[in-house]
Amino acid sequence: ELALGGVKDLYTTSKEKDSEIESLKSKVEILESEMAVLKSRLANSTTQEDRIAKLEELVSKIGQGE
Repeated sequence: ELALGGVKDLYTTSKEKDSEIESLKSKVEILESEMAVLKSRLANSTTQEDRIAKLEELVSKIGQGE
């Protein structure tokens, strides 16, 4: 009975971790999409100031973990 309780606890923990992993995967996909947009904007910037501003925006997002 004690072993069965332990297995149930492990199963519950495993399901919670699976949910957390899926949530993190979604966040990574969003970040990758945002980074692709910012990189595209950076590549299409016409002035050096625009390019620097877009690069700073990209670095800021990476630093904030958004």
